[in-house]
Amino acid sequence: MIQWGSVQGGNNWDVHYNIVFTNNVFVVFAWDFAAGGSSTMQFVGTNFQQSNKNTFHLYTSNAGGIGLGYVAIGY
Repeated sequence: MIQWGSVQGGNNWDVHYNIVFTNNVFVVFAWDFAAGGSSTMQFVGTNFQQSNKNTFHLYTSNAGGIGLGYVAIGY
């Protein structure tokens, strides 16, 4: 299963998938596409230890808002 989307988020944030993965999530690719309205790019990372089949846990280099795009692959 491949899921994708875009959300407004921030540092230490849980992002919910549109559809719950029933077995496992293999990888999540996340990127900053809006940088909170500024032209400064933020670093985006995920933490699989704090993620599950319903959500992935997001960290950013700035505590402010971020326009986040993501693709998640699992089954």
